[in-house]
Amino acid sequence: MFNIKKEFDYEASYDSIRRYLKNFRSTKSAYMVLSSSPGEEAQVDFGYIEH
Repeated sequence: MFNIKKEFDYEASYDSIRRYLKNFRSTKSAYMVLSSSPGEEAQVDFGYIEH
């Protein structure tokens, strides 16, 4: 973000740029609703937990 201020010689506060960029955030959902009969599909989560 500070590169934008240097590259384009833009004098604004950090909060002003954050407010402007907030309008471009995606509003799409990050999940999918699955519909299947019992036993028809299985789901697996391959997670990793480091001790």
